[in-house]
Amino acid sequence: MYTWGSYIELYHIISSGPVCESFVMANKRSDAELLERALQAYDSHKIMIAGRYLENLEHRGRAFASCLDERKLTKLKSLESRHRRVRRLRESLASDDGWEVQRDSNGIRCLYQAHESGCVRIRLDAQIDSPVFDLLSLLKEVDLWQSWLPSLGGLGVTCATSLGQSTMLNMCYHVEVGLPWPISNRTVTFAVDGVDCMNAEDAPQQIVILLDSRYAQGNCPQKTLVTTSQRAVPVEIWDSGVVITPAEVAGTAHTMMQVIIVADPKMAVPRWLVNLGIRNFCFLVMVQIRSAAAVTRTEAHLRHTTDPNNEFYAFIRHRMSESLPLQLALAPVVRRTPTLDASTERLEISCSDWTSLMSCALPCLGSR
Repeated sequence: MYTWGSYIELYHIISSGPVCESFVMANKRSDAELLERALQAYDSHKIMIAGRYLENLEHRGRAFASCLDERKLTKLKSLESRHRRVRRLRESLASDDGWEVQRDSNGIRCLYQAHESGCVRIRLDAQIDSPVFDLLSLLKEVDLWQSWLPSLGGLGVTCATSLGQSTMLNMCYHVEVGLPWPISNRTVTFAVDGVDCMNAEDAPQQIVILLDSRYAQGNCPQKTLVTTSQRAVPVEIWDSGVVITPAEVAGTAHTMMQVIIVADPKMAVPRWLVNLGIRNFCFLVMVQIRSAAAVTRTEAHLRHTTDPNNEFYAFIRHRMSESLPLQLALAPVVRRTPTLDASTERLEISCSDWTSLMSCALPCLGSR
């Protein structure tokens, strides 16, 4: 039977699995070859693979940075940062040490850590009966968050929007959270960095989403005007993120979703607000995510997720086809579009499309 302890044990076993042959062979490669492979993996959004090539290079104790141009140095700094942040996030989720369990019911755990500096750490663990693809689309479409996120006693999300992106996996979001009177609302702007850990070499195979205000500007090249409540107080989050593990990898009945949020609330958090916010509201968020997963099959979401020209979802499908075929089979089917045959300059329409077209047209013709 599934338990949280068995999942954590499995996490450690998988994380310390056998070294992939490609990284054994890496020891035989030259410095230049390792560096080139690291940069190629980075350009392919395979951060963890790129990071391990870089670690192998650094372990040799060679000074290679001085001979690189500014563009490559910028890539390496970004690579080092994201690789380190993913490892730190995974380590935080691999143990319950230092966490105070606020609520553990219905397969959802809400945990809390207070720090003498005043910052708050919140952790949520839950199984979600939904494919990985649907969970990703639920989180990706930030403009639709308000349609499914809960509110409780004046606590809830009042605004959520995307401010821009530097690449398809690196975005900037802005969120305003309403708090019970007389406490002012809080606003937060943060970077959203998707990290592809789906490759078998990235064991455990996961999708990691890094959330951090410190990197927001880098993901939002153009300044965007944001309208917030007059008395809203800006706050920051850091070392935060979401980890999604497929059921077939975690050994669980359903997809495993884990969240860590670290924030400075800019106030001394009273115990009643901790109870309301973590024990109740955060619990409701996970409950709502469970039920809201069905929202991803509505037209509002399918308009984006089944669009063959959507770069983000096309990338996710491609990577799942390579590394997580069971999850790809559960994703919604890509919408077909009529194609133009260039040789004859005529529109190619399938039999089923033609049947649908005629079923709509014939009643109209008959009424004339």
